[in-house]
Amino acid sequence: MNLAVTAGTVDANLSYAPKTKAYKVRINAPSVVLQKLQIVKAKDLSLTGTVTASVNGEGTLDDPQLTAVVQLPQLQVQPELNFRVEG
Repeated sequence: MNLAVTAGTVDANLSYAPKTKAYKVRINAPSVVLQKLQIVKAKDLSLTGTVTASVNGEGTLDDPQLTAVVQLPQLQVQPELNFRVEG
């Protein structure tokens, strides 16, 4: 599934096998512009920045395996707060 909105693009693949409880997941959001997200606009939040995220996993519900990387090189919250988040 590929979702493109004004804030950016999210590409996701998910499969699940109920009998074995096995799953595979891949989500890639290469560039999501925070100030263009509808929730940020609707709540009139003064956020600016671009988020890059990826999630990859394969396992079962009994033995989940998941890796997520979220990068936010610069988050600006008005009036004067600046953050850098990476993890």
